[in-house]
Amino acid sequence: MSVASAVGGAQVTGASYLEFLSQLAFLKPISHEDLAAFANTVLVRQFTAGQDIVVQRQYGHAMFVLVSGAVGVSVIGNDDKSVKLGVLQNVGDYFGEAALLGRGERTATVTAENNVTLLEFEKHRFDLICRRYPKVREALETVYHARAIATYMRTHNYLGKLDDKTRQTLGNGAKLRMFQRGDDILKAGDKVTDVLLIKDGVAKATRAKGTATSILAYFNTHDVVGVADMNIRNYTLTALGQCEVITLQHGVFSMAMINHPDIAKHFTKDDMNRQGVLEGIGTSKQTVFGALDKLLGAGVEVESLLIINLDRCVRCGNCVRACHSRHEYTRLDRRGPIFKRRAEIGKQGVHEHVMMPASCRHCRDPECMIGCPTGAIQRSPSGDVDINNNCIGCENCARKCPYGNITMRPLDENDPTKPNKEVTKRAIKCNLCRDYSYSNCVHECPRGAILRVDPLRYFEELALVMEAEQREAIEYQRKLPGSKQQVKPRSTWFIPASFVVGLILIAAVVGAALFATPGGMSAMQGGSMVGIPLGLFAAFCLFSAAFLGARKRMRNSEKAGVTNNDVTPPKITKPKAALFPRGNLESWTQFHMMFGLVGFVTAAAHAGFHVTGIFTTLLMIVFSLEVITGALGQLIYMTVPKTLTRLERHGLARLVEDLVDEEQTLDTTIAELVQTVPAKTWGEVRGKIDSVAGSIGSRTGAKYDPPAALEAAKKSFQAPGEVTEDVRGTLDRVLESKMRLLDVRAQLRLHRSLRRWLIWHVATATALVVLVVFHIVTALTVI
Repeated sequence: MSVASAVGGAQVTGASYLEFLSQLAFLKPISHEDLAAFANTVLVRQFTAGQDIVVQRQYGHAMFVLVSGAVGVSVIGNDDKSVKLGVLQNVGDYFGEAALLGRGERTATVTAENNVTLLEFEKHRFDLICRRYPKVREALETVYHARAIATYMRTHNYLGKLDDKTRQTLGNGAKLRMFQRGDDILKAGDKVTDVLLIKDGVAKATRAKGTATSILAYFNTHDVVGVADMNIRNYTLTALGQCEVITLQHGVFSMAMINHPDIAKHFTKDDMNRQGVLEGIGTSKQTVFGALDKLLGAGVEVESLLIINLDRCVRCGNCVRACHSRHEYTRLDRRGPIFKRRAEIGKQGVHEHVMMPASCRHCRDPECMIGCPTGAIQRSPSGDVDINNNCIGCENCARKCPYGNITMRPLDENDPTKPNKEVTKRAIKCNLCRDYSYSNCVHECPRGAILRVDPLRYFEELALVMEAEQREAIEYQRKLPGSKQQVKPRSTWFIPASFVVGLILIAAVVGAALFATPGGMSAMQGGSMVGIPLGLFAAFCLFSAAFLGARKRMRNSEKAGVTNNDVTPPKITKPKAALFPRGNLESWTQFHMMFGLVGFVTAAAHAGFHVTGIFTTLLMIVFSLEVITGALGQLIYMTVPKTLTRLERHGLARLVEDLVDEEQTLDTTIAELVQTVPAKTWGEVRGKIDSVAGSIGSRTGAKYDPPAALEAAKKSFQAPGEVTEDVRGTLDRVLESKMRLLDVRAQLRLHRSLRRWLIWHVATATALVVLVVFHIVTALTVI
């Protein structure tokens, strides 16, 4: 957006502006020697009239100091219209300090009024100087607080409708405070002196009752908390992530609301509307709404969320392999919490189970960016968070990521991208496939089960308790040109399209066999004028369907554009053309089935829909088996994932390797426990335990629920009355381990069923291809 002054292609630094920098009030505490070193990191930027320098709601990592010219400051008001706040034209005026203080998102748009020269302070350089001179940050904080309070109240959905004098009165004595994840903003028992305005973030109100804690409400951006509180707080307010709060004097706020009842009614009205909408949504702990606290704690206050619909996922691992093929090291782990999502708010009982795998969530307030010594981890204006090649592998970001989604990868000794020879590793994380036109994990899913979603759209229950302004801010990011935040829903156009194409082709084949052959289908001959084209078309359909196997191995045919790997912000570049143009794997899978079915019908028509010899009979039998195994596979794909999810839904989704390890551990545990039980007692209860534990097959029933089944088994099992309490406790543990072991074995059986049909399908397809080739060669030889 900005253009650096350059001499011979090199960026001009602020070294020649040392005297100018020393006159800035907030830089006064810095020694002359350190200021000279800092000046070498400052960049000189030049803008022409009308250029936007920073844009509201975009993300930034630098502030600017005015050297010459003038800039206008404007914000988007509560009516979505631009409101001009003023003009900065004094030498030494500055803006964008919020980015240096870790707020990230720009709160206003600043535009050059004429030709402007600015000095740019980059965040990570500024952080380094502030470690030695904390008073520099304190000075900027004071200015930022005053500006942020005034600007935010002017753009607030309701307070922005007050007159300037009332807003100024409210702002007198107001304070801006920053809270981190888990901090208590208010505590039960505190004296009521303030009303809180949530400037940014999410907070929850809780009330303790004995040993239990009840969640009363969630408060989000633009919410006002404590309007009706009297004397003493009877709840605790806790930040669920980085949270900025403006405190307003309770008495002054109450008086303003008395004088402006038209504004005051909005606060209670919003609360009542929210409560009315939430009625009947359900509070089961398995649903998204019931698990809302856990969901928010898992980071749904994020910009882009990767989810896996477990009811569709066939556990093939293709998403992980696709990530690995594109980035060399996978940045996706198919492990994570599971939530039960209501597919549509208006429909009762229609749910989907979704998992949040371990993948970067591009948080609105990335904690990983705090304290990076080289500024390698940065955020682009569109919101993407990425790690550049100047990473030195200090692991600071990996330690600070609250979700554990940043890992370290080793670097080759001669890797040309290393900043120096001493660096042996680099932090990696999902970067939304930066410099590519699509996310490879999503593109390579054969079932459309993995998606990048906007959590406020996808989780409708969550959207009900989130303020509209937050959704609007995220929606704004989606519209930015080239933004990877443009989350697209799963497209299914190819499903009806494949059926239409298939029906048209089948109708054409049957019509040709019926009407283009003298004597009808009974007279059809493979070597006739109609039979030969039908045979060739059948072969074409077969080989087209078989090409799906080759397509599955083309996970990374698109090459990235040039990536900017220095310390400047990531640039959005246009990707190069794909080496082999292709659609997503799900559409290929759908058309694979269509071509297979059309090919079978065409082959039957080619044979005149009757058997003419041993070889033709064998070929059609093998072709029939191919279609049958394919249909069986689709049936398995439609039913087994849901059954598997019922066994997984109360914990973490398990990979096959996890289940195998757990099976071995449970076998060992049961054997060790049995050894401590008297042989006579074990002989008496063994059959009872096996009986109440059930079978592997019983685990696949639609009504089977692991926790409920365990509770019922414990009630049914009665240990002999003469055994000691220690033996009774051991038997209970044996029963629990046995139940879990059967659950694990049922999961392993389901996992294997998702694979074994494919073995038969591929084997049959191979035999079919061999027979068809032999048939074609034989026919050509005869001709």
